[in-house]
Amino acid sequence: MAFWKSLSNMFREKKAQAEKVLADPIRDGKFAIEDAEVQVRQYTTNLASLVAQTKLMSKQHEDAVIEKKKFERIAKEAGSKKNENDVRKAVEAIRKWTTTATELKTQIDKNESVRSGLQKQLDAARSKIACAKQNHQTLVVRQNGAQIRKSLAMASQTFADNQSGLASLDDLEKSVMTQEAEAEAFEEMAAPTIDESLETRYGSDSSSSDTDEMVAKFMK
Repeated sequence: MAFWKSLSNMFREKKAQAEKVLADPIRDGKFAIEDAEVQVRQYTTNLASLVAQTKLMSKQHEDAVIEKKKFERIAKEAGSKKNENDVRKAVEAIRKWTTTATELKTQIDKNESVRSGLQKQLDAARSKIACAKQNHQTLVVRQNGAQIRKSLAMASQTFADNQSGLASLDDLEKSVMTQEAEAEAFEEMAAPTIDESLETRYGSDSSSSDTDEMVAKFMK
């Protein structure tokens, strides 16, 4: 059981490491902003449809009010002429257009309330996206700066650890100096030597000869 648990933990660790390697906050942030912009565009389209519908209903409401007033005028004229039948027809039309205008006004007010709330949400979303874009750009610059600083720090550490190109040059210089010393030693060993025994046997000592000549001179 302990073996299988250890094996499972090992796979979990490998998976976590792979996810960490594949993770890219800058890329993920960019995609998140793009997804939010798509949602805002769809949201804007829906809101525009609601506004258009409300405008149409407002025009219908105006027409209903006009019709209502028209039949009120007709009812007055018919009443002045004591035409009860026409008055009744006019009253029915007035009620119809009054009901229509009331219903339209109620729906228009609801739409306006919804539109106002949606517009505030849309404005907040746009503001948040704009802020996210600015923060994303700032974070990209900060990340690049951090990577540069990290690279410079690692380079400085490498120079200090004798693992840099400069250290290799020092090693090369030492190797060249060693080879030059070995070459000089081989040159000295290869130089011809003087046979001292020949000088002893056949050579003359000029200092001894001069001394003998001076002694002979004084002896005379």
